[in-house]
Amino acid sequence: MRYGLLGKSLKHSYSKEIHEYVADYNYEYFEVDDLDEFFKRKDIKAINVTIPYKEKVMDYVDELSEDAKKIGCVNTITFSDKIRGYNTDIDGMEYMILRKINPENMNVTILGDGATSKTAVECMKRLHAKSIKVISRKGKHKFKDVDYYKDTDILINATPVGMYPNNLHSLVKLSDIKPKAVFDVVYNPNKTSLLMDCDRLRIPNDNGLRMLVYQAIKASEIFTGKKIDTELVEKTVHKIRTENMNIALVGMPGSGKSTVAKIIAKKSDKKLVDIDKIIVERYGNINKIFETKGEKFFRRIESEIMEEVLKEKNLVVATGGGAVTVKRNFYLLHQNSVVYWIDRSDNMLSKKNRPIYKSNTTSQLRKDRNYLYRRFSDKYFKNYDANSTAKLILEDFNETVYY
Repeated sequence: MRYGLLGKSLKHSYSKEIHEYVADYNYEYFEVDDLDEFFKRKDIKAINVTIPYKEKVMDYVDELSEDAKKIGCVNTITFSDKIRGYNTDIDGMEYMILRKINPENMNVTILGDGATSKTAVECMKRLHAKSIKVISRKGKHKFKDVDYYKDTDILINATPVGMYPNNLHSLVKLSDIKPKAVFDVVYNPNKTSLLMDCDRLRIPNDNGLRMLVYQAIKASEIFTGKKIDTELVEKTVHKIRTENMNIALVGMPGSGKSTVAKIIAKKSDKKLVDIDKIIVERYGNINKIFETKGEKFFRRIESEIMEEVLKEKNLVVATGGGAVTVKRNFYLLHQNSVVYWIDRSDNMLSKKNRPIYKSNTTSQLRKDRNYLYRRFSDKYFKNYDANSTAKLILEDFNETVYY
C-alpha cells in the first residue's frame, strides 16, 4: 500500500524528504487532474493533500475530524474501511507561531481567504487571539485598505504570493503596519520579500517550513499510529535547510571568492555557480563590457543573472565584487542563501583582469564597499588560505540554523 502527497504541481515540495526522514515508508507524489479517478484507486494507504485540492477532497471523504469540520478543509486522508479526513495544518501553524509569540489577546491579520487562511483563522481562535481580520483581493477588505488592519500585532501571509518561481512579490508594506511578529506559510524561497523586510525592521518572523514539518509529523502519526518525538521537528528543519539552501560569497574583487566557492562545491553536494563566468559566457569579456558599455550596463546584466540563478536551491555562488552596490541584489541573495563575506589584505588581492581597479584604488574601493559587504553578509571570514576558509564556511553553514 502506498503513501504520498496529492496535488497538481509538486516539483518543489519537501514532503517526500520529510516523511522518509521521520518514518519508515516510501512516500510518493501524486500529481493528478482527475480526483474521481484518483479516489477509485485501491492501492493507497494514506495521503497528504495540498493546493488546489484541500477543499475539493472533502466531497470524497466519509468521516471528518473535528478540526477538519471546523476549518472546512483537509490535508490528511487515510483509506481503510472508510475514507477519513483530518487537518494537521492547524497543529503545524500553532507550532510555528508559538515558537515566536503568544497570540492571546492580540490583534491578528490574515492575508488571503483560501484553505490555508481558514486554517489560520481556526488556529488563532484556538490560541485566543483578541481579534482576527481576513483581507484578500476579492473580499470586503482588500490589501490596500491599510487603515483597516494597521493596528495588527500578528500578520500571517496565508497566500502563495512570493512562492517560487514568482519570488520577491509581496502584498503589503510592513512600514505601514509595524506588527510584533510576521509569519509566511511560503517556504520556497526560504525567505520571501515580506520576511526579508521583517529582518530589516527587526520584526520576529518565520516561514512555513516548521509548519510543514510539524504537520507532516502529525500526519505520519495518523498514518502509522506511532508517536514521533517532537525533537525531530527542529532536526528535520535543519536538515532541509542545510541540504537546500545556498552558500553565497561576497567580497572585494580578487579576494578569492571563486576559488573558495570551487572548494566548497567539491566538498559538498552543492552545485557551483560563478556569476562572472555566466556573464562571460553570455556577453563576452568583462573588460570589454566595461570599456564599451560601461559599469551601469554591467550591473544591470549582473542583477538579471543573479535574479535568474539565486531563486534556485543547493548552490555555491561566487558573486562579483561589485554585486553589493545594487540594493535589489540584497533581496536576490538572501531569499535562499547564507551570505559570507570573505576578505583579504590589500597585498593579497588579485588585480589581474579586474577592470574596476583601473579607475579605483584599493583603499577607495574599501571605503565605498566595506560597509556594503558588512550589510549584505551573515558572517565574515578572513581569507588567508582558500582551503582553510572553505572548511570554516562549511562548518559554520552545517552547524548553524540561519533563521
